[in-house]
Amino acid sequence: MSLSFGTSAQNWEQIGEGSARKIHILYTDTVSQTLYACNHSGAEFGIIRWNNTSWDTLGTDLPAPVTSMKRFNNRLCVSSGRFVLSWNGFDWDTLGNAHTNDIKDIEVFNSELYAISHFGVATVLVNDQWVSLNPVWFFSTPIALQTYKNALYICGQWEGEPGNNIMSWDGNVWSDVGGNPFLLTMTDYRLRTFVIFKNELFMSGDFWQGVEDNPETSIARWDGNTWKTVGGGLDRSATTLAANQDDLYAIGRFEYAGGVEVPGIAKWDGTQWCDLGSTFNGGFGAITVYNNQLIIGGSFTGIDGMPISRIAKWVGGNFVAECGTISGIEDSETENSKLTIYPNPTTSTTTLTWQGQSHGNYQLQLYDGQGKQIAPPILPKGEGMCEIDMSALPSGIYFGRLLVGEKTHHTFKVIKE
Repeated sequence: MSLSFGTSAQNWEQIGEGSARKIHILYTDTVSQTLYACNHSGAEFGIIRWNNTSWDTLGTDLPAPVTSMKRFNNRLCVSSGRFVLSWNGFDWDTLGNAHTNDIKDIEVFNSELYAISHFGVATVLVNDQWVSLNPVWFFSTPIALQTYKNALYICGQWEGEPGNNIMSWDGNVWSDVGGNPFLLTMTDYRLRTFVIFKNELFMSGDFWQGVEDNPETSIARWDGNTWKTVGGGLDRSATTLAANQDDLYAIGRFEYAGGVEVPGIAKWDGTQWCDLGSTFNGGFGAITVYNNQLIIGGSFTGIDGMPISRIAKWVGGNFVAECGTISGIEDSETENSKLTIYPNPTTSTTTLTWQGQSHGNYQLQLYDGQGKQIAPPILPKGEGMCEIDMSALPSGIYFGRLLVGEKTHHTFKVIKE
């Protein structure tokens, strides 16, 4: 593990006059280079647009929650409740008929507009009508859509072939994605968000390395053929991802990324995870990249003690990040072995089981997120199984190495909640 330690200055600036209401969605139209935001108070939802000097309001408030914004046919389109609305320059037009359930996301694929609704099916807009894709596939809890390499990807939570929790649509058929490795360990867990970064599809959700064939903890990347790890992952899922040319940003309920303490917001530079060294006095739930700068929105009214009303851009100042990535503790399977960890995450104890042809004295070493060994080696009670008591350890991400003599037999990761 490599680490550097951060200091902070004035890292954020308010955009214009800020917002009097909570920001919960941000969207950058990369064609027109326009920044949009959805702000709300109670049951009223408004769309605002940054004109490089101040914020303009688009029409009147919308009566239903806004879940997504996309550019389609040279217009801004938003999903609000069971409808998709299009801004005509003066007011909101309705696109197509109402969906049966609230829409979760919209996306443009092959010059057509697609939508996914809760407890519903994926649909495409044809002649101003929403038409179900054929073959029809019912999604119990869809979350997000993303176009990547000539396919439309969808993630969320559902079960059944050809894919659990993540699938792709090529315009004709549904397919699984890389053997569909993501096993979600609780009924309310799901895959949550996508973004494209450096020509790879990044996806975050409630999955953990060491459970079945999950390649990483909480975040993974897909290159069109193979799922890959992301520098040690996150200790909890990200809720939103955003990226520019050089960096990927994540926000969510996580506290660690690649062993670095990053309370709720982190940056991946392609090699390592870094913190942004800031303290918010309220929540934040929306990010985007605009003019190559990170934009963040939420309910906060101050950052690092400075008054900033609910929307800000990252300026960095003299900030030096704390960065790190997990190295030397990576997945390995030797001697035809396979290791499983359950439960993971755990609040008290977790059990490791493994199979292999080795016979000898096993030992287990456990490390915290900074790479420090936190306890003497733990000797398993019997070959093939070991129980680890983590009840006295603080919450966080931990790494382990299972050895036979001095030879590494397997490495793993476990989350303590």
